[in-house]
Amino acid sequence: MRRVALAVFSMAIAASVGATTSAQAQRGTNPRAAARREARAEAKAEAKAEAKDGKAAERQQQLLAGQVRQRFAQVVKQRLNLTDDQERRLKEVNDRYEGQRDDVARQERQARQNLRAALAEPNGGDQTKIDANMATITNAQRRRAEILESEQKDLGTFLTPKQRVQYFSLRDNLARRIQQMQENRAAGKPVPDPGQPQH
Repeated sequence: MRRVALAVFSMAIAASVGATTSAQAQRGTNPRAAARREARAEAKAEAKAEAKDGKAAERQQQLLAGQVRQRFAQVVKQRLNLTDDQERRLKEVNDRYEGQRDDVARQERQARQNLRAALAEPNGGDQTKIDANMATITNAQRRRAEILESEQKDLGTFLTPKQRVQYFSLRDNLARRIQQMQENRAAGKPVPDPGQPQH
């Protein structure tokens, strides 16, 4: 009798557990399913946070770039002893050519990345891709020289030769400092101020 009672009690517990699990599954509260849903929700939240952080970082970078350009213009005016008219015309020329320089740099950077990827492929990579990317790099270098020549001519209409040399020296120095800033940031090192070109 006692054994029968124990067996009935065990069966009742098993039935109760099975019913609970079945009910959870029907209600969608199965522990595994719930864990999967929670993981998906967390991944979605992380993706949203990363996207938000990326936009914030981009806005911050744009703000910093604007501040650097403004401070650089102040340094250029002081070092070159520019008149207000020269300063205005220099800004117009720089604005006109900056977009062109950025486009060429972007094309060359993409071509170099594509070239590295093509060279890393088995059997030496696709020769057509390699040739096309080499042509893009060569064209970008030629285009950069053409832009510089045109810019020099435009600057020559209101800057003296000495002022032009000083300007390009300051600009090259700024570009090096910005590159150093980016490398230091990537390496977790102190970031120098790129807004103050060195002597």
